[in-house]
Amino acid sequence: LPEEATLQDLLEMNASFFDWPDSLEVTETELFGAPAMAVKTTDEAGNWTHYLMGFVDEEAYLLFLVAPDEDALETYMPTWQRMLDSIEPSTKS
Repeated sequence: LPEEATLQDLLEMNASFFDWPDSLEVTETELFGAPAMAVKTTDEAGNWTHYLMGFVDEEAYLLFLVAPDEDALETYMPTWQRMLDSIEPSTKS
């Protein structure tokens, strides 16, 4: 990543590394009290995946949830969202 990396830079790096298809469902969100991106896609094995990526305290992170099909992913999403909502913002200065 470039020294002054953006969320778009992080998205492009992860898309290349994980060989994501061109048809990504990307939404802007917030995690750790900072802007983040959420990506919903499928992997080469046919699994449905929800990724969250961003920066906290100048470090990049990637969290993800993998399910065997879209219905399973959607069924688990409310629990996943409650877990994410419980994460406190970073207070490091």
